[in-house]
Amino acid sequence: MGPVRLTHDDFWLFDGKLVQFNIFDGVGRWVHTDQTDDPAVAAHCGAAFEAVRERGVPHEEYTV
Repeated sequence: MGPVRLTHDDFWLFDGKLVQFNIFDGVGRWVHTDQTDDPAVAAHCGAAFEAVRERGVPHEEYTV
């Protein structure tokens, strides 16, 4: 696996097309959300999610 371009933003990706970003203030309190349907932003967020997911513990193997 090569280097991964991640985003530092907290986001939800809906249907691979709509990204909703959660915006927080300097001490971590939620402030508001922003949304975009820009295909380049959605592709970047989707690629970042998949890159992290493939490096994580498989769901069926995760225990608490």
